[in-house]
Amino acid sequence: MTRTTISQTDLARRTQEVVDRVQHGEVAVLETSGQELAVLLDPVDFRLLQALAHCAIEKRERPSDPDSDVLRAYLAEEISLGKAADLLGLSRFELQDRFFRRGVLLRLGPASLEEARAEVVAALQAYSYRLLSPGERLDQVPVADWSTFGNHRCSGEG
Repeated sequence: MTRTTISQTDLARRTQEVVDRVQHGEVAVLETSGQELAVLLDPVDFRLLQALAHCAIEKRERPSDPDSDVLRAYLAEEISLGKAADLLGLSRFELQDRFFRRGVLLRLGPASLEEARAEVVAALQAYSYRLLSPGERLDQVPVADWSTFGNHRCSGEG
């Protein structure tokens, strides 16, 4: 996270530049005589930080709001980064970048071989591809059934 300290005078002179930098992920701290007066932060980053703070509060004291609920589900590994981004109205890459800048743990890809296999099966089923049965080879499947395999060879043979 890039943090810039700026005086009131500099902010008055370079307002648009500061706003542009904040909108691109920088944090600007307004300072006068060595005292921090305010922090300028992108509104989406503010929403995410506020929701993360709610996630850190003990369960009985947690306020419920949609952003916090989404981040709780993501942190509890109930939903993926892509699903969290969608629910927050962001692209997966934008949420990934914001999480990275703020030090939030990124869960990318499957955590185990079993999860990877489950993702492959789900993807194939989503596109109506048929998986080969154990021991079955593509050359044993009647040509009329090949359309169920799409343009991919699913036998695992190279």
